[in-house]
Amino acid sequence: MLSSFRLKIVLWYSVVVLSTLLVFRFVSEEVIRDSLYEDLDNSLRGEVEWMRNLLEAYKTKNLPDDEIREEIDTRSILSPRKEYIEIYDVAGAEYFRSSDLELDELRPLGHGALSEAITIPEFRNRPLRLIAAKDSTFEIYVGYPMTDIDAAIDKIASSFVLLIPVTLVLIFAGGLFLVSRFMQPIQDLNRYADELLQQPLDEELPQIPVRTKDEMGALIMRINAVIEKMRSSMRQALGFSSLASHELRTPLAVMRNQLESALRPEVATEVLHQTVASTYDEILRLNRIVDDLLSLSTMEAGTLKLQRQPQDFQLLLKEFHEEAKLLAGEKNITVLLDEAPPAQVAVDVLRIRQMLFNLLDNAIKHTPPGGWIRLGYKREGHGVLLQFSDTGTGIPASQLLKIFDTFYRASSNDSGPQGAGLGLALVRWIVAAHQGDISVESKLNQGTTFIIRLPLAEALAK
Repeated sequence: MLSSFRLKIVLWYSVVVLSTLLVFRFVSEEVIRDSLYEDLDNSLRGEVEWMRNLLEAYKTKNLPDDEIREEIDTRSILSPRKEYIEIYDVAGAEYFRSSDLELDELRPLGHGALSEAITIPEFRNRPLRLIAAKDSTFEIYVGYPMTDIDAAIDKIASSFVLLIPVTLVLIFAGGLFLVSRFMQPIQDLNRYADELLQQPLDEELPQIPVRTKDEMGALIMRINAVIEKMRSSMRQALGFSSLASHELRTPLAVMRNQLESALRPEVATEVLHQTVASTYDEILRLNRIVDDLLSLSTMEAGTLKLQRQPQDFQLLLKEFHEEAKLLAGEKNITVLLDEAPPAQVAVDVLRIRQMLFNLLDNAIKHTPPGGWIRLGYKREGHGVLLQFSDTGTGIPASQLLKIFDTFYRASSNDSGPQGAGLGLALVRWIVAAHQGDISVESKLNQGTTFIIRLPLAEALAK
């Protein structure tokens, strides 16, 4: 059974096509009528001209009038058109009359026919096309019954009426076929939506087939892209739910055990102090995870607003270097800062520091004791090129394109602690927000280098 929407389309299509055919029918009828009239008028003018030439020739030769009348009568009889002819001389006397005119006269009807052909609505119960010519010697009137023309027009109209039922069936069937073809992408969308509702959110779903390259095909491609983006976001959300529960559960369990131990009466003051310190470290870890999640959600929502100010990049790195040495020194890792010329950058200092500390945290996790971390920059065109290197375990080549994905944690050979998969994702967002770009180079068991390009303040001012 046809759906109401599909039926409406078919009915509207049928109405439009049928209306177009009706208009075409009336227009074509008028065009054919005018064409037949024009042919008839040309034929009548030709007859009048022939008679004028004949009369002039015969009069010039002084031939008998009976011979002229016989010539005209013979031509009239042999003509395929049944024409009525009347000729009057200069005195107004009748010179020639078609035998089939009997008592009817054309002259009283033909006063308006001297300049162009006219139609007499009623002449012997039928319309007559009449044309006339007048000179100094004769008046010529030639008429032709329009029965044949009207019969031809009526036959065309009757044929069209007889074809209407067949035409309606063909139009309706054609409409159904076209609508079925055009509705196929919509049916694909409906079927895809049903499958989408029935499948678990974490399962893959084939894309909607793109059957055409028109606007509908472009729409389906966009819908596929939107759904894939939603799927990706959902997978990230599901991954985060699992990851967050794991990441938050571990420090919470540690703090619970430590606090339970600290509540025992026999615990010494020194042990209690260690417990509080350890608990404080776990709280800092939790706070770091929550801060990263908040920052990432703000960036992905597009509500991040940078507080950009001109900043001496060399001074910013020197301040970071002093803090980085303290953090890395706990693991016996050396942090080196290369000398570089001054450079003014327009950055949000808090976000750039967050980026640097995330890179530092990542490097410390994957660099063994005794290794080193090196950072430095150079001016390049209208920007600065920052290199952040370490001598850590490196990243497999197959994972280099994924390390900036949210919640992605690269596998490595070291047994150090793994992060929540947020740090490098935040780094990428911060760099992009500053109209920069980031890339990474890595070799297993040799180290990793992050390359960050940031525009100079003067470049942004242009």
